[in-house]
Amino acid sequence: MTRILLLDCYQDEPACLGVPPYLSPRVRYAAGAAAELGLDMSYMTIDQLRTGARPLLKNQPTKKNEKMNQWFSTFIHGKNNTEEISIVIVYAGVVIPGKYLRATPPSFKELSKIPVTIRTLARSHRGMPEKIILCGPVARFDMVSADGKKWERTLKDSYDHIIPDTPASVLLRLFSHGNPMDIMKEADKYGSLGSYIVSKHPDHPDPLICEIETYQGCIRYRSGGCKFCSQSEYGRPVFRKADDIISEMESLAREGITRYRLGGQSCFYSYGTEELGENEVPKPFPRQVINLLSGIRERVKKIEVLHIDNVNPAVVAGHPEESTKITKAIVKYCTPGNVAAMGLESADPEVHIKNNLNSTPEEALDAIRLINRYGSYRGDNGMPAFLPGINFLGGLKGENEDTYRQNLEFLRDVIREKLLARRINIRMVTAHGYGTVSRKMRSNYIKFRKSVRMEIDPVLMERVVPKGTIIKRVYLEKHDGKNTFGRQVGTYPVLVGFSYLLPLNRFVDPAVVSHSARSVTAVESPFPVNTCSLRALASLPGIGKKRAGRIAIARPITGNENLGDVLADAQLVEEIEKAVGGMDYSGFSL
Repeated sequence: MTRILLLDCYQDEPACLGVPPYLSPRVRYAAGAAAELGLDMSYMTIDQLRTGARPLLKNQPTKKNEKMNQWFSTFIHGKNNTEEISIVIVYAGVVIPGKYLRATPPSFKELSKIPVTIRTLARSHRGMPEKIILCGPVARFDMVSADGKKWERTLKDSYDHIIPDTPASVLLRLFSHGNPMDIMKEADKYGSLGSYIVSKHPDHPDPLICEIETYQGCIRYRSGGCKFCSQSEYGRPVFRKADDIISEMESLAREGITRYRLGGQSCFYSYGTEELGENEVPKPFPRQVINLLSGIRERVKKIEVLHIDNVNPAVVAGHPEESTKITKAIVKYCTPGNVAAMGLESADPEVHIKNNLNSTPEEALDAIRLINRYGSYRGDNGMPAFLPGINFLGGLKGENEDTYRQNLEFLRDVIREKLLARRINIRMVTAHGYGTVSRKMRSNYIKFRKSVRMEIDPVLMERVVPKGTIIKRVYLEKHDGKNTFGRQVGTYPVLVGFSYLLPLNRFVDPAVVSHSARSVTAVESPFPVNTCSLRALASLPGIGKKRAGRIAIARPITGNENLGDVLADAQLVEEIEKAVGGMDYSGFSL
């Protein structure tokens, strides 16, 4: 049996996430194609390669990398040491650069060195892959680096082939001489068949979340969509049938998946519209959306997270009756913490025209109001049920200094109306179809972003998660110095920081004690007074280092009355208990 390695370097497109804890659907389609073709597919993420390759390449065997060494040996030669590796497919492409908490897509330099790393490791185990192939958005969109060098120019000497297709289509080309498939056909044919691959992901079963594609492409395909965006290049959208989507989710559920995001589309409200291609703002078809969401709930029994992604605000504002029905269905069938990412991109009318943008500021504000009307109540996981997110893009054609003033004034309108928005996403346009952004415009962009972070974000964050909010099921992912960071699993979750160290890779239910522009600071709830660290005690509201020391010396503390005596302030203890959602006085450690 021919043996394949799929190296997942993560995908991040406007309508599809694949950076952990997300798993890209294209990975699952590739696994399904491999199964159909009778190929033995192994799977590895770039982070696994980093972790295992560094000590192996330095020839420093340790117990920590012994398992990785064994894995490479098994991979190169097969379980019976008879079949060597045939093909390595490297799948990559970050179309929309972002900041990542834990998993990180490779840099240009790292991506160019991957073939050398793999060949070196293979050679050390007396094997060698026949071909190393690069594919995905990185190849399809001829992406460029910050210095203007094209990926293909940089990488063509490193890889045997650079193929502008999905990994499933690469396999079909190589082993069945078939033509590349439409991605929605890949989804229907291979989505369920390739579900087995999720068990090989390092985040399985927790905190893995699977992206489920409903359709791909832009509903505004006839006009070319927004000029900066890649989605219109996929052509006329083809909507997947609800039954095919749900069947894929059922197969993932059998593999232990409980978290899903209905992504891969430019506008969730437009799923199943009967006016596709007739105009720029097609009327939504609520029955299609409701049938999909209710069918998921009927057939997929165990769901912890069910979220959506992109929404065109012009569609919501232009068809309020239909959009109200869809909004109510999303609130009813999906889980709290859900976010509709809305691409306003610019509040400047001139920029809107020159870049063929989605919606006007007035339409975006109407859409934000509508979603707030039905989705702003707090759900059982501590987050509002369903909120809008607002996207801005710098470096667009036609922008000037006044553009950013208009952008900021739009956000001030959101604040003045006491509306909620989960996040303000501000990015600089990539060079996909654009020239270099001038130094002056970049300076204006930076000033705008700073103003939003200082003036707008803190207000919205305090509205979305007020002090004392218990945010349930926060997964602890990273230590940074003496701090711990985690997030709920879902669409655009709030970053939660703890000013002390906690064990990673587990869920906690923290209480919010303070805010910053882009994150919150929290403590465990109920707070473990007798077992926590001195630094944790000092992080309690109103405590600080001196009082924390007094508590630590007096432990074990038996209850609120005892703690009040230690601090000589019973009122403060009551305030702390209310702020953190309760105190836990069990246990004691020196």
